[in-house]
Amino acid sequence: MGSKAVRNKPAAVDTALAVAGPVLDALKDGLALVNYPGIGMIPQGLSAVLDGVKLVRENSKSRLEFEDEARTLSKLLTGVQEDADASIAQQDIACTAGNQARNTIAHSPELERGMHQLVEKIEQLSRDISELRDGGRVVSFIFAPYNKKILESMASDLKTAVEHFKIVAHAAVDKGVQDIRRRLILDKLKCADAGYRSVHIEKSMLMDGTREGLLAEFLARVKGDGPAAKRLCLLTGGAGMGKSAIAHQLCVLLDTPFYPQPPPGTPRLGASFFFDSRQLDLASSRMIIPTIARQLADRVDSFVPSMTAAIKDFLPHGDTQLPSFAFTALLQGPLEQAKDLPLPPIVIVIDGLDECAEQESVCKILEGWVSLVRMVPWLHLFIACRPERRIMEVLLSTRAADVVDRRDLSDADILKAGAADVKKYLVAAIKDLPHYADYVVLHPEHLVALVSNAGNLFIYARTAVSILGRQPYRTRPKAGFQFVLSPTATHLSNLDALYLQILTTAYPPADLDASSDLRVPLHRFLTIMACGTEPLHPGAIAALGTRFPCTTDIQWPETGMPSDSLTMTENVVMDMIADLGAVIRIDEGGNATAIHISFSEFLRDPRRCPNTHYHVDEHAAHADFASACLTAFSLQNTADILAGFRDDDRTMRAFGSYAFSAFEEHASRAAHSGRLAKEVVAAISGGSYLLGWCRLLYVVVHADARLGAILRLQILLACLLEDPTASSVETRATLRSLKYYEEYLEHMLRNPGESGQVITQQVTSKVFINDTELLPTEEHIFKTCKCQCERAYDEIHRDIRVKGLWYDTSTTFDLFTAEARNGNGTLLDGCSLAHDPLMCSRSTNYFCNV
Repeated sequence: MGSKAVRNKPAAVDTALAVAGPVLDALKDGLALVNYPGIGMIPQGLSAVLDGVKLVRENSKSRLEFEDEARTLSKLLTGVQEDADASIAQQDIACTAGNQARNTIAHSPELERGMHQLVEKIEQLSRDISELRDGGRVVSFIFAPYNKKILESMASDLKTAVEHFKIVAHAAVDKGVQDIRRRLILDKLKCADAGYRSVHIEKSMLMDGTREGLLAEFLARVKGDGPAAKRLCLLTGGAGMGKSAIAHQLCVLLDTPFYPQPPPGTPRLGASFFFDSRQLDLASSRMIIPTIARQLADRVDSFVPSMTAAIKDFLPHGDTQLPSFAFTALLQGPLEQAKDLPLPPIVIVIDGLDECAEQESVCKILEGWVSLVRMVPWLHLFIACRPERRIMEVLLSTRAADVVDRRDLSDADILKAGAADVKKYLVAAIKDLPHYADYVVLHPEHLVALVSNAGNLFIYARTAVSILGRQPYRTRPKAGFQFVLSPTATHLSNLDALYLQILTTAYPPADLDASSDLRVPLHRFLTIMACGTEPLHPGAIAALGTRFPCTTDIQWPETGMPSDSLTMTENVVMDMIADLGAVIRIDEGGNATAIHISFSEFLRDPRRCPNTHYHVDEHAAHADFASACLTAFSLQNTADILAGFRDDDRTMRAFGSYAFSAFEEHASRAAHSGRLAKEVVAAISGGSYLLGWCRLLYVVVHADARLGAILRLQILLACLLEDPTASSVETRATLRSLKYYEEYLEHMLRNPGESGQVITQQVTSKVFINDTELLPTEEHIFKTCKCQCERAYDEIHRDIRVKGLWYDTSTTFDLFTAEARNGNGTLLDGCSLAHDPLMCSRSTNYFCNV
């Protein structure tokens, strides 16, 4: 009986091993659904190993132990993704982010290493199989002890590999999920696209072989070469001397990747921010701190945990906090925590600090940077800007002397090297112009004169080369040199004289005097180039320019078009861009912008641009902008903008977005006169403008839409009162009226079939539910709101086109989500916002101080 049992044991083992084949086939099918690199090799390797084990007729226990470990591995592999899914579900990560987490886990270095080690172990087991001996049933007992030892070793090795992979897999899942959670938090931080890779092309144009000495000096300072190198480097210089190009090239050099690991102590780019006064987001101090914080977290893994924690504490207070609060929360705290980490030199590059509109905020930030650089031993700061008084007072004070090292492009040694670099650029650029290369061989004096005129101004050299390379001078080198060398105005700099020459040649003053059809569109175009808050599509420039007022006797019909307006077309704008192509360009996004900020500044400065045909009065220009932006909120223009968003019409989309986002900026900088106040009164007296403005709030969405809404109403209030300050009672009433407009509009959109009378009753009840007694001012304003909304309701329903677009929610962003509300989901309250210090943070006559 015992003998029979012994004879049956191999048969039972054979049966168990026979089952292993289908199990591995099922495993292979299951793993095909698991998107982990290298995982498909494991079933094949295990199958080959088990096939070899089947040949061994004895040592059934060892064989079964090995098979059990193989099964454990099979379950573990198929369970990795299940664990990941469970962890993602437990952390309540949304669908898209969950897919990102799965992809992060699948391609994580930890899991890839673990998978690679597992495959290597299975390959080793395959080699061990060849050591097993099988002499058939007759002599198999001879090899049994030998095979048993090998099988036990294989089972032990596989068990160890399984346990190790289990630890690695769980760690990879945890890390992947946490990384995604941190990324989701980082993504909530409102940042600007201001890094060195996103700058306008003219800021990145540093010719090879130029500024080499200066760049080498800066890199040596960062590396700590030389005695007691200071860690805040300040580069100053006038407009057009190449500061931005130097800053950009420094970023390129610091961001050059070293793979897989840079040499120890290699300086790294931590963050970069390039200010640009031509773009609203890049001209504000409120964007620099969040942007730098986000870049640091993206580039330096050591910062991620502390930065994530800082952002979680920061965001509940709003994503547009004062720069001083943002600096303390997002930079000072996390960097102080990391000051003792063994990090290489981390460099932050800031360019164009002088282009920031809020210089007072900039100075406070700079004081913080000085303290931070002094405290954090591996932190370096590179700042490039013009020598503006306030900035210099902070950075060149005795309090910062131990930290700041200044280099000025006007220093004798740098000036000489800069002039040599400009000459190098001009010689190379002229040789690249076919008709000019031969000409300067015969007439070298022209090139010498051009080099002399340029001095150390790269922008002069580039503008001159641009003129020579364009029609009508591309094939006429003699005429081209005569043009760029002809300006002789002794009271103007060479650059300003060249700018004026370009304008007077393209649009002679006599022609402008003779034709208002030429003079008015040109002046409006130059106004937009000089004072616009961001580059605009040519069609949007035409739409905006058409709505500029020409006189102070403004009448605002319901079409939202000034009665004395002069129509501009996109073709007219394109012709002007072509005529002024040496100073105006179409950027990569299809928008028109000045090639260099110095041209915009030239237009605004009467000392630099003394010719009144081209000079732009800055404050009057902002008033014109504000007037034009107001027209967007008439019912007809609101409908056109809604149609633009629906049909992806770039002209109306861009015009609507600009009018909505830039009105506050232009109104706050406009000349303080009664004209804008009269226009506001006229614009809203028809009963539709404010409701149209609220309707666009649903489409033209910005992260600070709610704050922007309140600020705009404050401006409207100040204009209505023709008073730079408004009392807290009047402000409270006006801000609370916003709630009425929004409630009315929300009710309209959610109940398109209801009558205006029903909507008025329900909204009035909802808005006044907590108001047992209204002040006279409040009661008057609320009655006005009701009348205006009812009148607008009738106007909307009289026009089939306007009605259809008004109720079309296909392109509407739902502002009634958590993002547009307080943490408890309720609408922001006007009373509390009126006392928010952020609301009154900017120094402008139009913001009330309550």
